[in-house]
Amino acid sequence: MAPVLGRPFLAYLLDHMVGQGVRRVVLSTGYLGAEISNYFGAGYRGLELVYECEEKPLGTGGALVRSFERLEGDAAMVLNGDTLFALDYAALMAVHKAAGAEVTIALRRTPDCSRYGGVVVCGEHIVRFRAAGEPAPGLISGGIYVIARELLHRYPLPARFSLEKDLIEAHVAELKPGAFISDAPFLDIGVPEAYGEAAGFLGHLRGA
Repeated sequence: MAPVLGRPFLAYLLDHMVGQGVRRVVLSTGYLGAEISNYFGAGYRGLELVYECEEKPLGTGGALVRSFERLEGDAAMVLNGDTLFALDYAALMAVHKAAGAEVTIALRRTPDCSRYGGVVVCGEHIVRFRAAGEPAPGLISGGIYVIARELLHRYPLPARFSLEKDLIEAHVAELKPGAFISDAPFLDIGVPEAYGEAAGFLGHLRGA
């Protein structure tokens, strides 16, 4: 709900989803989740909005397990709420299906991976993750995943766990996640410096 140009950041993510033909979104909320549901209600520009509110923190993985209870189908696209990666969703899904992977991650090239940690790719698959702090060019996760439902129940994980660390990174050698590389506009407002750039970024994106 962080405001950018007079609108919640989430509205810009939903705008992109509308433009990509998405019809139904499950929003996983927690602290102050009622503010989100009160603002957006049950729909936004033709999108059906469904809310899954955590009573206690479950981590990105535990929250996703709960959200899948509101979904149909064997797989879903998962996005971070504080990141806008304006890529082509249909192209991502096509790569995911062609690779036959249980998880595919959208990646972006960057001149400095130090904030996020790098992703090492071999062919069409991710083979390793590098820790944050290393100031080198490379690929980073753009915060968009395609994930098979079954994968969330394969390993003995607690109710609260990290999708990224405890599931994907911990089992990367076995999972061989698919890699979808895109140079689409990317913004992560998770730190104050990046949030300060959001107005210029989104103003340019809307005018493009």
